[in-house]
Amino acid sequence: DPMVLMPQSYNTKVVEAYTGYIGGFYSSFERPSTITSLLALAHAEQDKVAFCARYGVTITPEEWLPLSMKMVEGDNGEAKSEKGIHALTTSEISMEFAKAYAAELKGPVESAHHVVASGAGHLMAGSSQGRRHERGDRNPAKDACQTHDAYMTAAIQKILRHNNIEPADH
Repeated sequence: DPMVLMPQSYNTKVVEAYTGYIGGFYSSFERPSTITSLLALAHAEQDKVAFCARYGVTITPEEWLPLSMKMVEGDNGEAKSEKGIHALTTSEISMEFAKAYAAELKGPVESAHHVVASGAGHLMAGSSQGRRHERGDRNPAKDACQTHDAYMTAAIQKILRHNNIEPADH
């Protein structure tokens, strides 16, 4: 039912650490898990033309390049599970995990969270604009009318702008 109030989606991004290039993206209403992390990694290795077309965005393969990885650096979250490690080592991809509670060691990856939020999430109907909810505040999502497809279109456009137009910080 398109009129049902949906929760905020969860986003998992695959970011090339040196340039901040977002190579893969997975968005759903599922909480982050080993599976959602692996789906984001799989998306990073695929051609994105059909994916973008599904959301009404036309691109050439050169506008969003697939990334092939031999080593993945992750945090101590979803990918650090027995199944996640097994899936990656079976694919001959090695893993390295950042120190717990050390976001400064993953700067480009942590800053990529703001790329999609500021360019897609905060511009969509129902956004809190990044403000924390305070007691008595009305939930802006209750006055919004949007679909996950509309969000995905905006997120893809922001990722394409980030990857192809905005300068890399290095």
